[in-house]
Amino acid sequence: MRRLLCLLALAVAPVALALTRSTAAAPSRYEDVIDMALAGVDVGQPLRYEQLIVFPLESTGKAPYGQLPAELATLDEALHEGYLTITEVGAGRVNEVYVDNTSGRYVFMMAGEVIAGAKQDRMISHDTLVPPKSGRIVVGVYCTERGRWSDTAAAFGASGIGVYPGLRATAIASGSQSAVWDEIRRKRASAAASAPTEALRSIQTDARVQRRIQSYRESQLGKLPETSPRVVGAVVFTRWGVSAVDLFGSHDLLRRLWGKLLDSYAMEAVGPDDRAVPPSWTADPSAARRFLRRVAAASIERRSTPGVGRLWALRNADVTGEALTFQEGLVHLEAFPARGLQPLREGEPGSLSSPYRVVPRPGPPRM
Repeated sequence: MRRLLCLLALAVAPVALALTRSTAAAPSRYEDVIDMALAGVDVGQPLRYEQLIVFPLESTGKAPYGQLPAELATLDEALHEGYLTITEVGAGRVNEVYVDNTSGRYVFMMAGEVIAGAKQDRMISHDTLVPPKSGRIVVGVYCTERGRWSDTAAAFGASGIGVYPGLRATAIASGSQSAVWDEIRRKRASAAASAPTEALRSIQTDARVQRRIQSYRESQLGKLPETSPRVVGAVVFTRWGVSAVDLFGSHDLLRRLWGKLLDSYAMEAVGPDDRAVPPSWTADPSAARRFLRRVAAASIERRSTPGVGRLWALRNADVTGEALTFQEGLVHLEAFPARGLQPLREGEPGSLSSPYRVVPRPGPPRM
């Protein structure tokens, strides 16, 4: 029945995703949520600015949207309003923090969001939906500030930063703290930042980097949520190829997180030659649809989560990603190319409309 429903939905969806997913201990109704969410979006007309081409994903109304909790706060909203407290575990553990939600609202902590202060800045490891009146729960994190291990505050605060797609992909694919540090070091060099340390926050707040990110904010990309109330996600390309897919369970959740996401996409694009994009660099929705088909064909396996809902790993030769579902609705899906992409050259036939060419990128050693 699940396959029949999905195939019927795909027959009328322009994305036309081919669902050949294999499963690993996944209840079919939760797999339905992910499949139908992917099948229930159209790839919209691209928005382009310098190094980024962004394809909006617009809900067709066929996906199980509208199932998110009515009282849902983002991480930054909850921290600013004071009902979410994040502290070190005991004397401090690099890859774990305590989270306590004292409100009657659910709080969505998106993978890659950076919390600042305490002994080291951290990034949230996996999408987590913290229930109302949660009590103190242990949430997985990665350190994004190598070297410091001293208190700057009793608790963590909002940084306003979400890590760039390459770092999110590294964290998911490797599960390694050392790999996260290595990727931040690589980004510091490629962004030509004058940041005095390898802390991600100091790199992203570097004056030159901020000037470049600000230009993306002020471009048409900053207005993507305003293009349609049906926009629930995006497929993002840099000149290196596909960078990320972010798909949400509602337009409102996308809208509230878009500023942070756009900054992270811009951070991915920032480099020493980040304005040198040939005019012939073009966008074709078929490139976005091809990657979405690869996401739809990924295997699905349940992962543990300290919050409510269910967390799923998405894997195949082309894709690494995760999805968080709650009840019978999607909260958020993130997906990235599993391997490095060879850059597209000026005059190359088809540009982004050609299938991208995958080249191996050696992974860092696991801790």
